[in-house]
Formats: sequence, C-alpha cells, structure tokens
Amino acid sequence: MGATTFLCYVPISDPREAFLQACDEARMEYGLGGYTGTIAEKSDFVIIERDPQWTFLAERRANELLSHSDSRICDKWGPAGALAVCSENRIERVTVKARVVEEAQLRAKEVVEERLLPGEKIASVTGPSAWSSDQTDFTISVAVRKVPAGVATDLDFRVRIEGSARTPEFQRDLTEAASKKLRLGSTDVLLSVRATMIDPAGLRVDAADAVTKQTRYLVTSSRSGSRHDRFETGLRTKAEAVKYAKELLRSGLGGESASIEAVTRSSDGSALISLYSSASHSMVSGKAHVMRGVGQPDQVDGWMFFGWASI
Repeated sequence: MGATTFLCYVPISDPREAFLQACDEARMEYGLGGYTGTIAEKSDFVIIERDPQWTFLAERRANELLSHSDSRICDKWGPAGALAVCSENRIERVTVKARVVEEAQLRAKEVVEERLLPGEKIASVTGPSAWSSDQTDFTISVAVRKVPAGVATDLDFRVRIEGSARTPEFQRDLTEAASKKLRLGSTDVLLSVRATMIDPAGLRVDAADAVTKQTRYLVTSSRSGSRHDRFETGLRTKAEAVKYAKELLRSGLGGESASIEAVTRSSDGSALISLYSSASHSMVSGKAHVMRGVGQPDQVDGWMFFGWASI
C-alpha cells in the first residue's frame, strides 16, 4: 500500500467544522472503502499556523511543508495539517424564489449587490449543480471579491551573491537579495525568483608558454593508408606535409584527394588556454514574479487541509 499527498480548502471559519465537512465531501466523492488518497482517510488534524494568509500563499506554504516532509504531517496514518486562510473572496449563499436557475442567479446577484462594502465587487455567481423542474426555491452562491486582486508582474534585477551558485543556500540568498533590491512593499508578494544569467566576479586565464607549444601537420587522404594523420605522427613542417601528400596521390590510381591541417598542442598535453572562474561570489541577473497590491489578510474565512494519505 502506498501514499500520496492531498490538498483541499474549505470556506468555513471553524477548523473542526471545516475538517468534518472536508472529510464528508471526500467520502461522498470517493466512497467509504478507504485508501482513497484523500482527507477521507484522516481522523484528526493539527493546526500548523493560526494567523490567516491568502489562499494562494497558504497553498504554496502547504506544498513547501509536504516537499520537506514536515514531521507533523508526513505520516499517512497521522493527522492532516491545517492552515488558516483569509480568502480573497467571501462567499454569500442566498436563497431566492424563481422559476428557473438563471432567474435565481440574477436575483441573488441583485440581493448581494445591495450588501457590498466600499471597494468590493461580485466575482462570480453559481447556482446548484442539480434541481428539479418544479423547484421554486434556489440557494445561490455569490463570491464577493474583498480586496484588490493584485496585479502579477515580472521584474528584472541584478544582485551580488556571496558564495557559489552550486551551494544549496544559493536560491535562498538569491530570494533575499532580490527582495531587498526590488524594495517590495507591504502589499507586494514575491511569488518566485529565478536566475537568468550568472556572471562570476573574477576570471583567470592561463595560456600555454610559446616554448611549450608544438604544431604538427596532419595529412589525410580519400583512401586509407596515410601514416601522418594523427598528432603523434604528424609532420613538423608544412613543406614536409605537402611533399608527403603528393607522394600519396602519385601512388594511387587517380581520382583521389588529400588534405593538410595544422594542429597545435602543449608539449605536456595540457590545454593551450585554460579559464577559471571565482567561486567566492557572483553577479546574478534574474527575474522575479511579483503580485502587487494584494493587501493584508484580516480574518479567518476557511482552512487549508493537507497531508499524506494511503492509497
């Protein structure tokens, strides 16, 4: 039997009530047979963070804890994790009388519009997934955008990072440096950071001494049999190479060709030019994905549950 991760959000402010509803919904969808890989396999939960955070940030935090196998939630037989969420939307459920669901949705929207606070707007209106032909009472869900949705943007930056890009701390240091460089405000959220180019701060170039260099002239022909087609057997002068190439062609049957190329190496077998980059620090160019104007979470609207479950 294996295990897999799950993640679900329930728009109920009481954590116990939200947990029970999440389990009930999962069991209705996946059955009571067990090993569903969902929250239906859980009998309890542990609150990881009580301070509310926006939905997309709570989802990112849950995935971080899962990827790092946090000891509080890594047991598939143990409790689910829970994060308090301040939803970007609040949900109002309105019951109205109407002949068809489209009419009910329109009336529910009108009811909620009269309750909107300054700066709020209706994000979506959804009706019941099923209804009968003689139904007259409809419960409609209206999502109201509470805070500015924020504007996603990509920002370029260039920062100095101490230490090699090969170290595990590089991404952490890059994120911290980018945050300072971009001077993000209290209503800005840094979603991701990536390096686009890394320039080592120092380069050293070592060139082989002219005395130690050797040049050989290699002769190849369209037929096999050349004795001077490798560096080890190459000729020392171009004149010797031309003379030998002519001898090859004269000894052939005609319609053949020969070519000469010069190859230079160090006498000790090392490269002619070696370049080394400093690993102590680097100048890094990158892109930051930022959500601007998100606002601050002010209340708990629901709970994000996550963890490992058996399958």
